[in-house]
Amino acid sequence: MSDKRDRILESAKALFLEQGYQTTSIQSIADKAQISKGAIYIYFKSKQEILLAIFRHLEEEVWEQINKIKSDSSLTPREQLREQIYCYYEDVRANSQFSQTVLTGCELSEELINYSKEYRYRLQMSQEDALVLVYGDAIRPWRLDVVNSLNGMMQELEMTMVLDNIELSGKKVADHLCNLTDFIVNGLLDSQQTPLLDEHWLLERKAFLHKEEAKRSRTVSELLEELEKAAKKLVITGDNKEMLQETLRMLSEALASENQNKALLKAFLTSLRDYQELEKPRKALAQELGISIS
Repeated sequence: MSDKRDRILESAKALFLEQGYQTTSIQSIADKAQISKGAIYIYFKSKQEILLAIFRHLEEEVWEQINKIKSDSSLTPREQLREQIYCYYEDVRANSQFSQTVLTGCELSEELINYSKEYRYRLQMSQEDALVLVYGDAIRPWRLDVVNSLNGMMQELEMTMVLDNIELSGKKVADHLCNLTDFIVNGLLDSQQTPLLDEHWLLERKAFLHKEEAKRSRTVSELLEELEKAAKKLVITGDNKEMLQETLRMLSEALASENQNKALLKAFLTSLRDYQELEKPRKALAQELGISIS
């Protein structure tokens, strides 16, 4: 990675894993990234903000894979569910040591806690949608119960690998969990027992996600305004000025869209990289959107 921000994240992740979050200093991250300590504060306000950016980057990779699965029309609904389980399991397996090392003894900020809740809720909703596609609307009252059971089994398998040093094939695990999900779903449909987690909890989840989205929208608007103000101060003329104005206009429209296109947003933000004066708001906006840019 050549970009300074990416070097910071890469170095911090390696140090967090090697010596733990608590004992890693900003100076040691700067030394490993071969930049000055002051340069880190151009991109991140604190060590916790660096940690949050690492988790967001890992999450972005997961969602890229899940979105590919959901848009693959060659897969049946059951195959999509299986591939989602496999994708999530592989992510847990790849990053479990990092997560455990970093979070042991780490005092979690409210921002990091809210991020973890939002990621968990969004993943639950994706899994619930997949369950309904496979088993039909009849499973809706129990969809969250099934998802919790599914993820609980997945977490226990993770601990089996970590603590018992047993290597399990991701594909076999996905098949196994799909088969167990069949038993759970059929049992619930046959028994018609009262759901453990009801619609009231789902409304609370929806309210939390709405609050977080509103907070993010305000931050994105502020960063876009900062970017536009910095652009106005640039001394450029002619075609370059018109091109920059058009890029910012299209970026603004893309951000206002109800269904944001991450690939399009990434392209607009990447096209602004030649303007050094825009670097700080450009990077901050990309980070808030969960987009990796060069």
